Amino acid sequence: MATSLETQHPVKALAWAAKDPSGVFAPLKFSRS
Repeated sequence: MATSLETQHPVKALAWAAKDPSGVFAPLKFSRS
């Protein structure tokens, strides 16, 4: 799911993490930092 998105476009994964109001993608942002 998010992992493939992260693999294809890491920058977009961070963007999603910052925009997602539910905070589900937040851990991905910290993981990529």
